[in-house]
This record gives sequence, C-alpha cells and structure tokens, in this order.
Amino acid sequence: MKILIMGDIHSNYVAFKKCIEEEINNVDKIIMMGDYVSDCPYPQRTMEQVLYLKKYFQTWLIKGNREDYQIMHSRGKLDFWTQNSSTGSLLYTYQNLSKEDIKLFEKLNDSEIIDLESGKQIFVCHGTPESNRIGIFPDTSDIKSYISDCCMQIMICAHTHQQFVYSYKDKVLINPGSIGLPLGSNGKMQYAILEWTKEGMNIQMKNKAYDVQKIICDFESSGLDKMAPIYSKTIKDELVSGYPYMPCTLEKAKELMKQHEHTGEAQNIPERYWEEAYRVVTFDKERDNLVR
Repeated sequence: MKILIMGDIHSNYVAFKKCIEEEINNVDKIIMMGDYVSDCPYPQRTMEQVLYLKKYFQTWLIKGNREDYQIMHSRGKLDFWTQNSSTGSLLYTYQNLSKEDIKLFEKLNDSEIIDLESGKQIFVCHGTPESNRIGIFPDTSDIKSYISDCCMQIMICAHTHQQFVYSYKDKVLINPGSIGLPLGSNGKMQYAILEWTKEGMNIQMKNKAYDVQKIICDFESSGLDKMAPIYSKTIKDELVSGYPYMPCTLEKAKELMKQHEHTGEAQNIPERYWEEAYRVVTFDKERDNLVR
C-alpha cells in the first residue's frame, strides 16, 4: 500500500499537476494536508485538480488556515480585504473561487484519524492537533509532547513548508513539506510517499523540480501582481529560491509600521512599509550570499 502525501499547494497548480502526473499511477491512496489555495495565481485551476482527485481516487482532504480565511470572508468576518500587499492576494483568491469551492472547505475537518487497511491508523492535521495556524518544527521542545500525546503510531502535519521526519520512541511525525511554496529545497516541490511492504513501513521524502517560470509568468497575466504588488514579488522570489521572503518581509513591514507609529489598520499595512521592508530583506539576503 502506497500513500501520496501532499501539503500546502497554495494555488501552485503547475507544481501540483506535475506531482500528480509523476506519482498518480504509483500510489493507492492520497492524503492532502490543507492550504490548497492563496498566494499563487489561478486558484480555480488548483481546485479543479483537487476535485478530480477526490472524484476518481481514494483521497482524504484536511482543512488548512487558508481555507478558514476564505470561509470567514464569505461570511463577512474578514471584510477589510482590499487591493494591497497585506490582503490583496487573499481577496484575489476569493474572487477566483466558486461558491462550491467554499462549500467544500466548510465540510473539511481541521484534523482526522484515517483508518487504513489491516487496522492501520494515521492522525493527520494541518498545523497542530489544536490549531491549523500553528506549526510543529523539528527543533522545538514541544515536538516530543505532540508525538507522545498522539494515540496513533503515525502523525502527519504540514503548515511550516519545511519537510522532515521525526521519530520518537515507537512513533513518527511526518511533514511532507510544501508542493507550492517549499522552503529549503531551492524551489523544488516537496511531498512524501508512505509505503508498507513485507519489511515494514517506508517513508520517502521527495524533492522534485518543475516549471517554476510558468507559474511566475502567471502572476502578471492573472492580475495578481496588481492586486498585491510587493507581496507577489516576495512569493515569486520564494518560488525560485526556497528562501522565506514573504514572512521575512511581512515581519519587517510590521516592524517599520510600529517604528513610524502608524495608527491605521494593522491588517492592511501601508504599501510604503512593504516596499521598504522588501528592499531591506532583499539586501540582507544578497549580502548573506556574498559573505558565504
């Protein structure tokens, strides 16, 4: 029995399609770990592929925080989204999803216990068992507690975009990394294959190249560049390098806004702070490359 495990597609339908083409004939089941949409262009293309897998293959879907945001916006709870680098990407995604997509998100669980054949069980969640907005990292002190508290031998999570396998006692935690916005893999998409053979359980962590330039070209043709100017630049840089340009730029923009004692909405950071933050992060990254 082989299971394809994918997390954090983030609307990168090009990487998603490549993964499916390479692995679909080699696996028996599919687990998808949430954050199917946002950040990259044409989310409807990703959802078409999700629905195809759901219809024709034994597939489990878990809800990520990005799906929660789209659900909340559809209910009027995040009505501050607008055209800028803070929320423009989320608004663009919402505008390109259907009502049926939102209904599907609403049906998904934050976590599940998956029953497989021969009595095997897997616990899956997007972030942690308690929240799909918090990630589990291999170098943090609480990872052993999460594994110990899990009733299953195998726990699978995503959200951090960092691929790893962590074993503790007789249990294992798997993070397949990210299909759409992988970190630490020089832009190669990340996923995992979980297999049981006569010899026991085998975990394969995959890092594979795909046509990055194709998805980057879509930012302009889709209109996403205009909806979220600097944010889109950080995502495109991240796609190529695997360096966390977006979170670094966001944190720097927040810091700059605080330094300037800006009193506007914290959810929509002024574009000038995004622009300055992007320059700082880009300069720091280039300087670090020269030092190395």
